Amino acid sequence: VIGPTEVRDTTDAFNRMQARLTRLVADRTDMLAALSHDLRSPLTAMRLRLELLDESEDGARLKALVDEMQEMVETTMEFARGVARSEPAVEIDLAKLLSDLVEDAGAGEKRAVIAKTGSVLATVRPAALKRALRNLIDNAVRYGDKAHVELKARSGNAIITIADDGPG
Repeated sequence: VIGPTEVRDTTDAFNRMQARLTRLVADRTDMLAALSHDLRSPLTAMRLRLELLDESEDGARLKALVDEMQEMVETTMEFARGVARSEPAVEIDLAKLLSDLVEDAGAGEKRAVIAKTGSVLATVRPAALKRALRNLIDNAVRYGDKAHVELKARSGNAIITIADDGPG
């Protein structure tokens, strides 16, 4: 670089910063790929064991959870390979989705409850929405002892409320 010392120093500092950021992103991508790859084996083992269980509602729910985890692993692998795809939006029944998530979070033990509502259809990216709602419900149960989930349809919008009994 030709020019005043300050410009050369600034350019050198910028180039060093860019190289560090490039290494950081590459290291993070490699870590995601390795982690996703390592998760495949236990998920496969879980799937095989589930196949040996009797068909039951609990078995079906566990299989659905393993399938969901497998989808997350595949999505992460695609991201790490640089071929990430956007999940298509589809119409789903939000009441059914929330009911399933509440059941998974511990409805039988009354750790999560849902206010009954009719069907509310919405066009969403289902895996992404399910992941976000599961995290919120799980956090409400974990940190607030009990999750209270409510779904309302108002003026063409779906309103999902997730509250807990915690101190926050």
